[in-house]
Amino acid sequence: MVFIRSILFKSLEHTKISKMSLTWRRLHWSIRLHGMRLTVSKMAARILERFGVPTAESLADSVMLFDRRFHVSTAGDVDTQSLNLSPQVREHAVEYTPSCPIELAVLFEHLNVTPSKRVFIDFGCGKGLVTLVATQFPFLSVVGVEYSDELCRLAQENVRKLRSLNPSSPDVSIWKGDAREYPLPDFPLVLYFYNPFDGVVMTEIIARLADSLVKVPRDCLVIYRNPVHRRILDEDVRFRSRQLPSLFSNRFAVYDWQSS
Repeated sequence: MVFIRSILFKSLEHTKISKMSLTWRRLHWSIRLHGMRLTVSKMAARILERFGVPTAESLADSVMLFDRRFHVSTAGDVDTQSLNLSPQVREHAVEYTPSCPIELAVLFEHLNVTPSKRVFIDFGCGKGLVTLVATQFPFLSVVGVEYSDELCRLAQENVRKLRSLNPSSPDVSIWKGDAREYPLPDFPLVLYFYNPFDGVVMTEIIARLADSLVKVPRDCLVIYRNPVHRRILDEDVRFRSRQLPSLFSNRFAVYDWQSS
């Protein structure tokens, strides 16, 4: 199985993005993130659905399957009203909604970065789903940034469970605090945002990021899911927007920092 996955992974690295190649990538990451048994069950359920036969398995989404595979708990939205936040913090916060693990893995692969030379930072990590998915790639290190005490505890517990299953995964940690105060490392970066803040906080974070990249020139890739405030990046000519396949372009905006 490891050999088959390795061959599939290597072949996909050199495959031009197309509907068929994306299908194979999704299959590869479904096996890796959901497991072979659940992937086969999911495929069987979809076939049955086409013939009008409903199944419980067909109703389980990618997040639930991911949680079952790695014995973690990342599923479910969390409204900011249910968190113990001050009114000043809650004013700028956005509810936690988990991303789709397979969609993320295929996107990370498509972006063709060199993980071993970059630090991955998930801003507003919530329960830590994206942080955990990032550990499936050989990043230099992986960090989830979260303000809420409750969500931090959940994310830290999920990281602990994942590390117990895969001790060789990249160095991964959860940093608790205001994202505007997170000390950006002086390494090439991949930053992930799933619309975690309002425009006020997002503006401050991007301005601080730009200052850091000017002071210590290095590569930086920004991945913005549900880019409600993308104008902040669009209006800064130092961030160049990437063209994405249609599978991603209506949900993601991706930017490279132009160092010169």
